[in-house]
Amino acid sequence: MSTTHRRHRVTPADRRLVPAVLAVLAALLLAGAAAAPAGAQAGLDDARQFLEQTDELLQELAPVIQESESEQAHRLLQEAVMREQRAHQLLAQGRPLFAVRLSRGARETALQARRLARAALSFEQRARRYLDRLRDLHDEVADRAAAADNRQAQRFVRQAEQLALRARQQYQQTHYREAFRLLQAAEQQLRRAARLLFEQGGADRLRRDLERTAELIAAARDALDGSDDPALADRLQRAEQNLQRARDALAEGDALRALRFARLAREQARRVLRQAGGRPDAATVQAQIARFDQAQPDLAAAAADAGDTQAQRLLEDASRLRDQAAASLDAGRTREALRQIRAALNLQNRARDRLR
Repeated sequence: MSTTHRRHRVTPADRRLVPAVLAVLAALLLAGAAAAPAGAQAGLDDARQFLEQTDELLQELAPVIQESESEQAHRLLQEAVMREQRAHQLLAQGRPLFAVRLSRGARETALQARRLARAALSFEQRARRYLDRLRDLHDEVADRAAAADNRQAQRFVRQAEQLALRARQQYQQTHYREAFRLLQAAEQQLRRAARLLFEQGGADRLRRDLERTAELIAAARDALDGSDDPALADRLQRAEQNLQRARDALAEGDALRALRFARLAREQARRVLRQAGGRPDAATVQAQIARFDQAQPDLAAAAADAGDTQAQRLLEDASRLRDQAAASLDAGRTREALRQIRAALNLQNRARDRLR
């Protein structure tokens, strides 16, 4: 395995994408082991063994596929798991031939997903995506370094820019491996700049960015309410996962990774909002305000009884946002009102978590 591939190993945040799939596969393995009595016919035994081998293959491939950024590979993995579930159902019904046929299809689908995942990790494609990603990250870190007037961070940003320029030249000459190596070096310089900014007061700004990202995702979720478009639902789920990755990175002190995943989450949420279309209606916002008002008195009393000043501050901030949402709604600014009440509910939930 090359050093560049190691760079895309599954991180603690990535591993949270895998358990749902692996849990299904583990359940299938257990079901296969206990499905039939000792005296089962040879045909059933052979079919069960075939399905168990497919289960093991899917378990092996799931982390590799989930690690990739190929949405098609992710969808194919889900399709393979669904086929395998159906194959186990057919086996339990005493239909081994149909079960094996469907399980073989699950294998083929999973292997196709692996091919797509591997293709997504080729040097050319990775370098091209890397160039786009670093361009956005460079602009963001450069703006923050300038705003903070941090000379050392600005120096790291300039070095990253020079490395990225050389990487673009290498890419244009089809030297993709060298381009990728230079991009890694450029990212390292941006990471050093982001760490400096994070340590010198940039953490609060980054936390506010994550809160705004959460508000945007909440607005996208409301815009999607009632939609039966699985592609939009999948994209919104990815936005939520990337926001969680950003939060994990922030907790680990990796400011650049937090910036990257927060930006990606916002882009995905905005795509959902654009494609979902329409504006939230006043009734939706009013229902959210009513939900807030119903929970707020009990939470305020609980925070006072516990003497939890941080929870009290969260609830006070939430109340202010709730009042802003009501004012925006009265003024006809429905989307703004929705963002504000969702932010208020988010703060309310954080207070509730502290008081549990």
